[in-house]
Amino acid sequence: MEKENPKILVLDDEKEFLKLIKMVLFDNGYSPILATSGDEALEKLKMENDIAVILADHRMPGMKGIEFLEKAKHLAPFIPRIIMTAYQNAEMMEDSINKAEVYRFLTKPIQFDNLLNILKVAVERYRFSYEEVEHSKKS
Repeated sequence: MEKENPKILVLDDEKEFLKLIKMVLFDNGYSPILATSGDEALEKLKMENDIAVILADHRMPGMKGIEFLEKAKHLAPFIPRIIMTAYQNAEMMEDSINKAEVYRFLTKPIQFDNLLNILKVAVERYRFSYEEVEHSKKS
């Protein structure tokens, strides 16, 4: 597994936000992989190796963030999933936890210091899970 520049898959339909988060992630040692739709993000998840964390906006045209994260969970269950939203409500939070098993919630507008702290822990969580799976395959 790649130790340097962890790959972060970011799903958001706001292109200006994607430009900003790409810069922030790149400047902090991450390799951002960007998608503007759930279908595009699923394709990137299938094609890319070693994605360490998934960030997804909740309010998306077409496939909602929770729906994407639920599908991502089935494709890559050990990748921590984080949902970003400006519109939290109890039903959305319950669906995020029960259906998509999200790791964390981030409220928009994003506080990048908070995001970077969460990503650091999420990457370590992914690495631990990845190493556990690899170790069990060898046993």
